[in-house]
Amino acid sequence: MSKTNSSLLPNKQANPIIKRNDNIGTGDADTDQAFHDACFVEKGDLKVITECEDPRCILLGRTGSGKTALINEIRNTEENTIIFSPDILSLKHISNSNIINFFEDLGVHLDLFYMFLWMHVITVELLKYKYDIESKRSKSDVLTRALAYSKKKKSKLRAIKYVERYGDEFWQETEERVREFTEQLETQLKGALGAEFSGVSAEAGALQKLSKNERVEVINRAKKVVNDVQLKELNSLIDLLAEDVFHDTQQKYFVLIDNLDGDWADDKIRYRLIKSLIEAIRKFVPIRPLKIVVALRFDLLQKTISNTKNTGFQEEKYEPLYLHLSWSKSQLEDLLNSRLSHLYKRKYTKAPVTLYQLMPGNQINKSTPVDYILERTFYRPREAIQFINECLVKSEGQLKITLQKVREAETTYSIKRLRSLCDEWRSNYPNLREYVRLFERMPEHFQISETDKKSIEEFVLNSLSDGGRTQGPIYAYSSKFFEGKMSLDSLILEILRCLYITGLIGVKTEPNMPTHWAYSESTTVSSAQVSFESSFYIHPTFWNAMGVRLK
Repeated sequence: MSKTNSSLLPNKQANPIIKRNDNIGTGDADTDQAFHDACFVEKGDLKVITECEDPRCILLGRTGSGKTALINEIRNTEENTIIFSPDILSLKHISNSNIINFFEDLGVHLDLFYMFLWMHVITVELLKYKYDIESKRSKSDVLTRALAYSKKKKSKLRAIKYVERYGDEFWQETEERVREFTEQLETQLKGALGAEFSGVSAEAGALQKLSKNERVEVINRAKKVVNDVQLKELNSLIDLLAEDVFHDTQQKYFVLIDNLDGDWADDKIRYRLIKSLIEAIRKFVPIRPLKIVVALRFDLLQKTISNTKNTGFQEEKYEPLYLHLSWSKSQLEDLLNSRLSHLYKRKYTKAPVTLYQLMPGNQINKSTPVDYILERTFYRPREAIQFINECLVKSEGQLKITLQKVREAETTYSIKRLRSLCDEWRSNYPNLREYVRLFERMPEHFQISETDKKSIEEFVLNSLSDGGRTQGPIYAYSSKFFEGKMSLDSLILEILRCLYITGLIGVKTEPNMPTHWAYSESTTVSSAQVSFESSFYIHPTFWNAMGVRLK
């Protein structure tokens, strides 16, 4: 029988042999409730996001940075929370609308309607939650009492008018209201076309059949419909809620919106809906005890900005709303130690168990085992949890995680992380895995002159036969290269830029400069700073998966 490891177990309880299926959670907040509840690490973000006077309300971070974990913690710690998922809004009805798609393609952006839709749905949910409205009858009784004395105020007449117009719908399911609102807009847009354009929006190739003057006329008519959206009344209702309903600053309310990166609407409209949501959030500022918290992936925000620039989206105007989520080495250590202690506490000992007790004492490549593991993450909780879990799997039946087991775990972890990275960026770079293969078995850092240009040229020429269906942004550069409008080195630079954005490689623009990584919010590098003389570094996370050669 093995001796008890007293350094691991100060109170000398049962020998903590690592067992099959031991893990420290999933790293996915939606399936990590047991560890989340016991091991949540407050590093200041929760305090900021639950302070209604603080304008920061958009949890901005990359995949695995803890956005959903914070959303869940707000639900656990705050009394009044309303959960929103875009799936329940039935917004696919908007994406699938022939009428809406026709006007979007025509250049009539319906952002004002989308913002109105968000504002209406959030306002209704607030009133339903506040007064526990579950039926048409309860709606009538409660709203009549809650808003009756406001009718005496002329400034509130618009709000009352709005409630009276849409009040019968307040008790309906959220997705039903969205569907009815969308159908109303469709009817109004079709009506605005007039007899001379009757049926035009349902015809295949209808846009091509319109003359320039006809397009201008249709656009003007549609814009009038959109501008007639009842925003004034709705704004007045929000003011009424701020003054007469949600006026107690000691009783806070939170609307929590997550999963915006899911497949809840066609991308063409999804970006406009997200932009309109951000615009709508600003409209609720007068309600002081209310905070609308949105979890938003960094790459999705960038996509939204780039796809809505023509609608006046000014990024700097929204910076005060962002709470950038990032983790330091010590904070990640605290998280991992907390989870390890929770795992062992349930089975072996009440004494805290740390990474340094469980990991080998000798160094790995001149780094401590803990540093070695964290260096192979983007400094995000999910990745650190995944690596430790792989170490536990490889160490089944042992007292500690040995150096050999760390190495074995790294191979599995590296392959899984590369697969996850390609999945994460699939909408931006559908052929990312093919880009990565072009740089397999490269040294850990290299310059463009060291790349296999023959293989890259073959890949580029072969990709042109695909017609751009799966090549993403590189297809356009491939065409330029084929037409002699771009050098191969310039094309390689564009491919490397894509890999930089995903975090797979870092770039050192000059020999005396630090290596920049896109996943780090503190360092950014523009395309103009990168040159043919720049050095590129493959992130250690992917060394094993890519067969990187260490210099």
